[in-house]
Amino acid sequence: MNHPGGLKLKRNPRVLGLLAMFLALVFAPLALAHSHHTPPTPRALGARHDASDIARRAALISRALFTDPQIGAPEFYWEAITTRPERPLWLVRVVADGHNFDLLFNDRTGNLNSLFGTNTPYGQPQTGPRLINNSGQAFQLALARLQELQALPTDSRVTLLSGPDPYDNGRCWRVVFNLRRPGVPLHEVRIALESGSGLPLIMADDYELSDPR
Repeated sequence: MNHPGGLKLKRNPRVLGLLAMFLALVFAPLALAHSHHTPPTPRALGARHDASDIARRAALISRALFTDPQIGAPEFYWEAITTRPERPLWLVRVVADGHNFDLLFNDRTGNLNSLFGTNTPYGQPQTGPRLINNSGQAFQLALARLQELQALPTDSRVTLLSGPDPYDNGRCWRVVFNLRRPGVPLHEVRIALESGSGLPLIMADDYELSDPR
């Protein structure tokens, strides 16, 4: 190979081989690491909703329910249960008021299908005043909490199906409603409230859990 200055350079096959080996050793692991740490996006996995939309819904619910909630980033996954086909869900973890909560959203509709308190006070001694002392208070607060969870749209009709029933020595109350809204079949919505704080420990919407398409 002729250099512009007139010098003649010889190719050394051994040097070129060592150089190629060095470049491969340096860049191949980098490429492999990048591919390993770049998971597919939710849309690539078949998500209908965007993470930002689910994050917005989770924030609205959490700030209506809790004081100064710490809201995690939405996680998309396909839930596999042997009794039914896989269904796409979004999970948002929230820490607030001394509890951890899992909010599950149906990706088909974008609506909340269930809530679970993951460190519930079942069996723990309860001290101090209770926000819920009777079935009337449990009924009114259950409706208010379902509205904050955006489980009772303004155009829906709700009727009491069972409860309110105390359990765990009165530490919690269970209420089951029948819910009807335009374009959606009659279905059950269940909620359990902690007596002391009035916070929801469990909420389940049968229609959203049925994976409507």
